[in-house]
Amino acid sequence: MSSHGGTAGDPISGIQPRTERPTPATTTLTSWVKTLKQIIVGLLIHAYAQAGRRADAIHLLEKLRRRKLTGYIPAAALILAYLGLGEYDQAFLWLEEAYKEQSNILQFLKVHPFFDPLRDDSRFKDLLRRIGLPE
Repeated sequence: MSSHGGTAGDPISGIQPRTERPTPATTTLTSWVKTLKQIIVGLLIHAYAQAGRRADAIHLLEKLRRRKLTGYIPAAALILAYLGLGEYDQAFLWLEEAYKEQSNILQFLKVHPFFDPLRDDSRFKDLLRRIGLPE
């Protein structure tokens, strides 16, 4: 056993003592992983829709929306889904939610090609202005 509690072959195991209760760090990381999983589902919906698998995309979107009834789903997941499906009015509704959440997805508005179909819309330009990004 090394001085930090881990074994010589596994120095990471000694960084956090093992406890019965979750620590604030593990609770936060667990929450982040759940959020990331939902965003990945949004990306999968986008990919299915773009690949012509609209029925699969809709099926996954319905599952995501059902989950939203009982828990948190990040706006980013739904934005990505609706953009892939070409449902831009819905994407804008969820962009407004992302604005309220101060979602990290907003940092990609100016550069990510997923947002290309929205660029000429006045709602997009207004959102850029509100978050402080130049047109």
